[in-house]
Amino acid sequence: MKKIIFVRSTAVNPESRLEKEVDTLVKNNYRITVLGWNRKGDSPMSEKKDGYSIIRMGIKAPVGKKVVFYWPIWWVWVFLQLMKLDYDYIHAADFDSYLPSVFAAKIRRKPIIYDIYDFYPDLIALPKLIHILFLNLDLALLKLADRVIIVDECRLKQIHQEDNMGIEIIYNTPNDEVTSTNSFNHDSDIMVFYGGTIYPERDIMSMLRIACEVQGLNVEIAGMGDPKSIDVIKEYCNNNNNISFIGKLPYSEILLHTMRADILFALYDPTNPNNKLASPNKLFEAMMCKKPIIMNAGIACADIIQNENMGLLVPYGDYGALKKAVLLLKNNPALRKELGENGRKAYDTKYNWKIMEKRLLDMYASLEKQQ
Repeated sequence: MKKIIFVRSTAVNPESRLEKEVDTLVKNNYRITVLGWNRKGDSPMSEKKDGYSIIRMGIKAPVGKKVVFYWPIWWVWVFLQLMKLDYDYIHAADFDSYLPSVFAAKIRRKPIIYDIYDFYPDLIALPKLIHILFLNLDLALLKLADRVIIVDECRLKQIHQEDNMGIEIIYNTPNDEVTSTNSFNHDSDIMVFYGGTIYPERDIMSMLRIACEVQGLNVEIAGMGDPKSIDVIKEYCNNNNNISFIGKLPYSEILLHTMRADILFALYDPTNPNNKLASPNKLFEAMMCKKPIIMNAGIACADIIQNENMGLLVPYGDYGALKKAVLLLKNNPALRKELGENGRKAYDTKYNWKIMEKRLLDMYASLEKQQ
């Protein structure tokens, strides 16, 4: 039985993409250990899950740019773990986990997979000179990986690998596991749901403002992130019975709330390069759950929404356009049904996780053949 160490600089509690990859590999007789970072101190230092184990570093660290000052501690801890643990492969997610992992892999002569969830040189705002140095370092180290995974073909341009046909594209699509199809819909009331990371640039507040103005519109928010934004959401909840904040949820429950909703939304500030090329979970969750989604133009995944006719697009930051889109879907159940069914068809034929599973397993099989 081959052994894989996954490395991810979060508590992995939850971590939908990593958990799907791990579950796929566990089901196919790989033994998995995950190295994570318990930044908030709210997770156990070690944990046994279904078929795999997690070991966490317990040094607390902030969320956001200031975390870079804590990276050296994380790097030393990961490197030491990888020098003493027994494994056949390292699977590192993003630059902050890949940097120490690639050095350990080369010293111990083990294959390493670089799984790029987010391209860090574009994710963190840095002075221009530092950004250029960071970019060149990431691109140089990328060449040392035995395999590279990205979440969307649009990322090929972002990582300057347009001509590299060996990079594996594995979309972050959900497993087709949810069986409940109960909608919130009672008469004219509808439920709008957002489940994910909460930051100011996600423009969640605009949807809450709309909920205050439109009768019969209920908004449910789940997730974690920027404390100030969460405080504002809670204030809206205190003043409006049709707005609720659930907080952090396991991914399985995010999907259940998605199935219960009538409309999903996800807005991403396109001035952020990483947002512009984002391949968000919400898009594929909408497909799988057969729900229409409202997203903004100016980002790569808007092309998917338009091509598959599975939702509505609005300019980012245009409150009037967003409200108009919400009202259109609220007042037109037939349109909601049509867009949802179009998304489900795209999921079944192009984006189903079973398709992604095969790509992941084929990649590991090719590595085994080379050993």
